[in-house]
Amino acid sequence: MSEQMKEEQQAQEDMDTSYDIVFSGHHGERVLEDLYRFCGKDSKCVMRDPYDTYLALGMRTPSLYIEERLNGERSTVKQGNKPSNYKQPEGDKDVNKVHN
Repeated sequence: MSEQMKEEQQAQEDMDTSYDIVFSGHHGERVLEDLYRFCGKDSKCVMRDPYDTYLALGMRTPSLYIEERLNGERSTVKQGNKPSNYKQPEGDKDVNKVHN
């Protein structure tokens, strides 16, 4: 395993620990339940109107991502994530980078 992969794995494990700390305890569990309710985690997502379906799926995504992080899973909910071997094409801006 390369040094970069080890660092990425450690960063992911550190992030999992951070999620566990933030959402543990009485207050963390209450906030998590509220987020799940607000995001419609346990609601049906297929609606008559396809735009409502897309909206419901989009609202549900953060709750699924949080749940996966708390379970220590590598996210199957991909939002702007790129493989570690991804190379940005020359001249393209990386819209996922945060510029300070």
